[in-house]
Amino acid sequence: MAKILSESGMVFTYSGADYACTATEAIKQKPLAEGGFVPEFDLTLSTRVALFGTLPTAGQKVTFDGTEYRIQRVRKNFTGKILNLDLITPNK
Repeated sequence: MAKILSESGMVFTYSGADYACTATEAIKQKPLAEGGFVPEFDLTLSTRVALFGTLPTAGQKVTFDGTEYRIQRVRKNFTGKILNLDLITPNK
C-alpha cells in the first residue's frame, strides 16, 4: 500500500498534516437502514493506519483537492492496516 500511496500523488489534510491517500468516486445511492436513509458518501479516501498516532473519528474534517469534507464513517480493512474514510460535504 505504501508504494501505491506514493505513486498516487494524492494527499489529504487532517489536523494540519498531509497524508498520502487514494480516492474513490462518489457513491450515488442512499441505502435504506433502520431509521431511514443513510446519507450518501461523496468520497472515500484510503490510507495506511500506521501513519496515525490517533485515528480520525466521525465528525472531524479533512481537506482533499481543495474541498473540505466531514468524516462520516471510519473503517479499517480486515487486516487492520488500511484506513478508509467515508466523507461527506459538511453542509449535508
